[in-house]
Amino acid sequence: MASSYNFSSSLNRSSKKSTVNDPKTCDCGFPARILTSTTPKNPGRHFMVCNEGKCKYWKWLDVEPIQMPLMEVVEGMKAEFVALKTEVEKVKEDMEQMKRKSTLMPLQ
Repeated sequence: MASSYNFSSSLNRSSKKSTVNDPKTCDCGFPARILTSTTPKNPGRHFMVCNEGKCKYWKWLDVEPIQMPLMEVVEGMKAEFVALKTEVEKVKEDMEQMKRKSTLMPLQ
């Protein structure tokens, strides 16, 4: 599922056809439609498609190639954070058990 809006509804048809090499136009020369990804892997990322549905134009709008590896690093860091948080909770539980045991054991 994706939400959308049109880049340039104010352009007339003749100017649409003359902008084939404009990065905001599809391969047909029409203004590309911008959609927003709602997938778990790419939430909120914008991409462009052919507004007329006549060509297979598709392009990420908001991400430069260098940013993709950074996004993977962030995802890895999130997973590591969750793992560390789980480990901290386990250590806390172990400490509580040790405290309970130490209060039950007589001092020598």
